[in-house]
Amino acid sequence: MVFYLLIMKNPLNIVILSSDKYPDGGASANRHLAYSKGLCELGNMVTFILLGPQKDGRASFEIDGTQFIITFKKNPFSDLFKNHGSLISVPSIPGGRTQLKKLINKSEVDLVILLDTHLWMLLPFLKLCKRHGIKVLHERTEYPDVALKRGLVMVFLLSQKLLKSTLRGRLKLYLCRL
Repeated sequence: MVFYLLIMKNPLNIVILSSDKYPDGGASANRHLAYSKGLCELGNMVTFILLGPQKDGRASFEIDGTQFIITFKKNPFSDLFKNHGSLISVPSIPGGRTQLKKLINKSEVDLVILLDTHLWMLLPFLKLCKRHGIKVLHERTEYPDVALKRGLVMVFLLSQKLLKSTLRGRLKLYLCRL
């Protein structure tokens, strides 16, 4: 990813969507901060849209030239699911989409980098980027083969897909025996 951006002659406006905690969110947050710092040093503008809760109540902050916009607002849903970290940021999705759309409307987005693994969370952002012709990268440094499909709907859809493929396999086997 960084090598591709190094050879670009014009600086890019890069938006990174994340549910992590910054600046103290652990190894992944440190890696993201290092990426963004390097991208800024190369002359790119980097803005994070944060969907997850942060340690303080600021609406935005800056670290090493990178702007951070917080869309998370504490709500009953986040309190209910506080032990299931992946669901806490669900109510922030519309606000994150609104922030991304504002930046797109100001022509301040050339590239969007998605850091979350939950496909259902990323879908509104992917659709928005597709509609506006914006390139999207899905950063998967850790566990590159993992894109989580969670929830009852996903379990149902995956079970239906498995059932159909099993039935097709049995039907083919039955037809071959005839």
